[in-house]
Amino acid sequence: ASDLSGAVLANCDMRKCLLGGADLTGADLSGANLDMAWLAEANFCEARLANATLRKTFLRNCRFLDAVFESADLSWAKGEKTAFHQARAVQ
Repeated sequence: ASDLSGAVLANCDMRKCLLGGADLTGADLSGANLDMAWLAEANFCEARLANATLRKTFLRNCRFLDAVFESADLSWAKGEKTAFHQARAVQ
């Protein structure tokens, strides 16, 4: 699994990327395009995903504790057994 904790990936085009099991704790993914990405078992605790697009992503067993989703688009995302405890999705 990849360690991308604290990475600055704001506005990156990450469509269809394979990040299964990746550690993205505290990463800045603001405005990133993660459409159709494979993110199973990835850790997004305290990550910033404001204005990110995660359309049709696969999110099984992911952790989004304390993540920020302000204005993010998760249309058609599959989130089986995914934890969103204390995540913020305010507009």
